[in-house]
Amino acid sequence: MSSRGKRGTGILIHLARAESGYATLIAVLVLLVLGALVITPILLYMNTGLDAGQTHERRTDELYAADAGVDYALWRLGPGKLELELVEVGYFANFDLPEINDKAVSVTVTAWDIRPPKEQSVYRIVSVATSPGTEPPSSTTIESYVSVTPRLPDFFGNAITSRLDVKISPNSQVLGNVVYVGDIWGEEFVTGNVTKVDTIENWPEPEDLYLYYWPDVDGHPFTGPSPIDIKGGYLEEGPWYWDGSLGIDNTKTGAAPTLKLMGTIYVKGDLEFKQPGHGNTVPYTIDLNGNTIYCEGNITLASHRISVIGEGAIIAVGDLDFQPDLSSDPDHHIFLMSVTGTVKMLPSGSFSGSVAGNAVVTLQPRSFLDGTGGGGDWHFPPVFGTEINTYNIYN
Repeated sequence: MSSRGKRGTGILIHLARAESGYATLIAVLVLLVLGALVITPILLYMNTGLDAGQTHERRTDELYAADAGVDYALWRLGPGKLELELVEVGYFANFDLPEINDKAVSVTVTAWDIRPPKEQSVYRIVSVATSPGTEPPSSTTIESYVSVTPRLPDFFGNAITSRLDVKISPNSQVLGNVVYVGDIWGEEFVTGNVTKVDTIENWPEPEDLYLYYWPDVDGHPFTGPSPIDIKGGYLEEGPWYWDGSLGIDNTKTGAAPTLKLMGTIYVKGDLEFKQPGHGNTVPYTIDLNGNTIYCEGNITLASHRISVIGEGAIIAVGDLDFQPDLSSDPDHHIFLMSVTGTVKMLPSGSFSGSVAGNAVVTLQPRSFLDGTGGGGDWHFPPVFGTEINTYNIYN
């Protein structure tokens, strides 16, 4: 055998005995070839997965942003803070929200089935959340039909509701529930549940009451003198407002001197019903006639010679001193409220209705405060219950 043949045979034998790095080299080459064949699809798959993940994250953020638009519209529909504009297709409102999750949010609210006050109405809400700078454009839309039902606050069902204390004088009779936050005296004179709570739900603030009652009287200032003099006759007054403190008086005798309310009376200062017997004043009657007296200051009606008849509400931001004659109208149903002060009750005759505020109740013998009749037909800011009927998502 030649020397060249011997050398070739030696190499083969050497490789067979794995006595060199050639096998490793071949394995590496094989892996490189296989990697070249596999890695490209894997990278493409990973890129697709990354895109899918980003798309899912974007869609999720859009959904949350659009849902926030629906919630905001519900919040504004609830307390009646959303004004709808009349257009050819009906009543609607359109507004944009600040960016949510870096998404632009646009909301449209359409009055779908509007019912009279105190009845349930249905609205269509369309909230669109758009991701800026995407190609193709990306957005998520939520279409929801919601019901909005107004109702009086829960405390209208109580005889007395107080954010502070309740003081019931001995031998008084309170029929109905009493709910309070601070302290109570005279609990033994209550026929009903007496409950201490941490807070009173849906208690209005002066700003809420202003927004509710001011539209009733806006543009209708009272132009007569103060005090208003019934003069022994019959007056019909309202709706109007008085820019300051106001008095109501009667200086002459008559068959039945009466001031009858024909709408909301709004007083920006204090309101005093002049006490008969002082000066030339003589007894007179206030007929609430289903209306509301709202005063930004204090209300003083401190005479048993002033009669109050009819159903209605008397609300003071400050103190309310309520001591009229109620015996002439056993069917009256009245809501008394002091928003930030004290309701002092000392009427002649039994009281039927509800009292809200830091309350001091003193009743005449054989008289009672009856709060078992629930909320009356009182003109008062309602609490709105909202319910989502349908909820559709579109991409």
